[in-house]
Amino acid sequence: MGTRLTLPAGASAKATAGGRPNEPSGSRHMPLHLLSRVAVIRRGRSDAGQDLLEYALLVSLIVITALGAVEVLGNIIKTSFWEIIAETEL
Repeated sequence: MGTRLTLPAGASAKATAGGRPNEPSGSRHMPLHLLSRVAVIRRGRSDAGQDLLEYALLVSLIVITALGAVEVLGNIIKTSFWEIIAETEL
């Protein structure tokens, strides 16, 4: 299971205003908030799916932009053609 962290001898479990346990002066132990950060760094995080997710987001952004551009250009072309047709029918 998980590692159990204990307070150094003479330290109080009460939290100070900063939310960290009180430590006696001259303590050689690492503060608990730093221990948790070190544990996360040592454990390492997997980036295996991150690249795939980034590519998927990039492709979706390109698709959305392309659809918007096609819609705008389609409306411009449709309006232009209808104006030409209206002019030639007179």
